[in-house]
Amino acid sequence: MSEERIAELEARVAELEKERDAALAARDSIMREVLPVGRLGASGEGSDPRRGRSTAMLLVTFVLIAIVALLVWRMANTAKMLGRRSRAATRAGSGSSARGNVSNASNTHAHRRASHAVSVFRAGRRAAIPMLGLSYVGPLALGPRSRLLVVGGAGGRAVIYDLGSDRLLRTLAGHAGAIRDVAFDDAGKHVLTAGADGKVILWALSGAKVRELRSKPFDGLSGVRDIAVGGEIVAMAAEGDGLELATLDGRLRKRVERSQPGWVRAVAVARGGKKVAAAGEDGKIRVYGVSVGKDVFYKASSEIEGHPQWVNALAFSAKGDLLASAGFEKRVMIWDVASGKRRARLRGHVRRCTALAFDPSATLLASASLDRTIVLWDVARATKPGKDDKVRRAVLRGHRYQVNSVAFDHRGRFAVSSSGDGTVRVWPVALPPAPSRRLLPRPAKGELTLRGYTSGERRRIRVIGDDGKVLPEGRRALAYVLRSGPDDASKLPAEKLVALLYKVVDHFGRWREVVVISGYRSPRFNTLRTRQSKQVAKKSRHMRGEAIDFQIEGVSLRKLHRYVKKLKAGGLGLYPDSQFIHMDVGPVRYWGGD
Repeated sequence: MSEERIAELEARVAELEKERDAALAARDSIMREVLPVGRLGASGEGSDPRRGRSTAMLLVTFVLIAIVALLVWRMANTAKMLGRRSRAATRAGSGSSARGNVSNASNTHAHRRASHAVSVFRAGRRAAIPMLGLSYVGPLALGPRSRLLVVGGAGGRAVIYDLGSDRLLRTLAGHAGAIRDVAFDDAGKHVLTAGADGKVILWALSGAKVRELRSKPFDGLSGVRDIAVGGEIVAMAAEGDGLELATLDGRLRKRVERSQPGWVRAVAVARGGKKVAAAGEDGKIRVYGVSVGKDVFYKASSEIEGHPQWVNALAFSAKGDLLASAGFEKRVMIWDVASGKRRARLRGHVRRCTALAFDPSATLLASASLDRTIVLWDVARATKPGKDDKVRRAVLRGHRYQVNSVAFDHRGRFAVSSSGDGTVRVWPVALPPAPSRRLLPRPAKGELTLRGYTSGERRRIRVIGDDGKVLPEGRRALAYVLRSGPDDASKLPAEKLVALLYKVVDHFGRWREVVVISGYRSPRFNTLRTRQSKQVAKKSRHMRGEAIDFQIEGVSLRKLHRYVKKLKAGGLGLYPDSQFIHMDVGPVRYWGGD
C-alpha cells in the first residue's frame, strides 16, 4: 500500500477523533442547559420539576452515548483496516514465498474486498504486482516476440506488464465496462482491448490510444465478447450483431450477415489473417476465407459440426492447418481445417472450458476450464488413430477459482494463465522428449552429451582434447548450451568448471546425458531470481561462468552428490526437491546435503 494511502487513512482517524471530542463537548454543553428547562416541568402545572429534569438528562445522555459509541466503532474499524493493509503491503513487498502455486485470495469476492493487486506466481515463488488497479483478473495475451503481457479486468482497465523485468509498464483505461478480451497484433507493436461497452480500442505500447475500431454497436446492442487478430484483420464476436470484421488501420469494417445465426461466442484468426473461424450458440463452427482490398471480402469455406451445444473457445495452430474448439459439453475437439474432419476428441475437464491455446510448434494444446485447471494435451498423440492414455501431458493445478485465459510465450517455454482468484501464473512447460540417443553414436573420449532443461536442445560437444586440456571450441559450444535462458546472454564457462564437469560425467559414464538446469546467469536475470527466492545469492558464481546446476540421467542425486563431495573441488549444493545439484569452482563449501 502506498505512503499516500497510509497518510490518508491516518488523517481520517484524526478527523474521527476530533468528531468524538466535539460530540463530548456538545454533551457537556447540553447538560448545563437542560437544568432550567427541567425546572419548568415536563407536563405543565402540577408536575415534579425533578422528574422532568432527570428524564431530559437521561434522554440527552443516551443519545450522546450512542453517537460517541458510533464514532469509536468507526475509529476502531479504520485503524484495523490500516493495520491489515499495511501488513499485506509489507508481505507483498518482501516477496515472501508461497508453497507450490497457492494464492492468498480464496475466491473472486475475497479478492474484490482486498487490495486491488494482482499477483504473478513463478516457479512456486510469489512476486506481487502492487496496485494494478484491477479488481478482477480476466483475459490475457502475450506478445508474439517479447515478454510483454497484457491483462484485462473490471472497471474498464487493462495493464501491460513486462515478465522479463517484472515491471508494470502501462495502465490502459478507455472502456466504460469490464474488458472481455485482449490481444496483440502479429507484429507485437499494438494492443487491442474489447469491452462490454461495445468498444474495441487499438493502443500503442506507450499506452496512447491509437483509434477505436468499434465504438458503437451496429444495432445499439451490448458489447464484444471475443476478439482475434491475424495480419491486418480483426475479428470480433459482438453480442447481438454476430461476427464482425475490421482492419487494423480502421478504414474498413464489415458485419458478416445471415451466415452466422445466433450469438457468436468465440472467434479465431489464422496467422496472416487469411482464415477466420467463428462459433456460437448453434454448436457449429464456420470457417471463412478473408481478403482485403477496397473492402473486406469473405467467403464461407467450410462448416464444421460436432458440438451438440454452443462453442465458446477457438484457437488456430500457428500454421493454420489445425483448429481447436471447446464447448459447453466439457470436451475439446481438434479439427483439420482443410477437410473439416475431426482429428481428436479430448476428455479431461469436469466443467466447461473457457480458453484454448496452441504452443508455437503445435506440439501442445492448452485448455483452461471452470474446474480451476489447465490441461496440456499432446497434439501429435491426440491426432493419431492409435492414441493412448498419454495424450494428457500435464494437468496444471494451483488456481483457486475459474481459469479465464491461457497463452504460450513465443518460444513455447512457458504458459501463462489468469484466474478469477486475482492471480496470473507462469507455468514452465514440459517439452517433448529429447531425441533418442540411438540417433547419436557412442560418445568418444573427451565428449559430453548435454540437454537444456528449459530449451530442450540436445548437443554432443567435445570439451577435452587428446592432451587432456580443455578445448577452446568446446568452451564456446558449451557456452551456448549454458546460456542465460530469458535473455539468451552467454559467457565462456571457466576452464576449471568444464574440466570438473567432464571428470564427474566420465566417472559415471560418458554415454549418460547431462541435463542442464541452470548455467550462466546474466546480472539482470540473477537480480530477478534474488527477488523470487532467498536462496539465490546476489553475487552468484553463475554470473561468472563458474557454476552449473545439473543432473545426470540414470544417476541418483545422493550418489552424484557424494562423489562430487569427495573431489573437494569447490562449492556443492544438494536440492532434492528440485532434483539437481549445484556445483561451482569457488571455495570449498557444502549445503543441502548430509
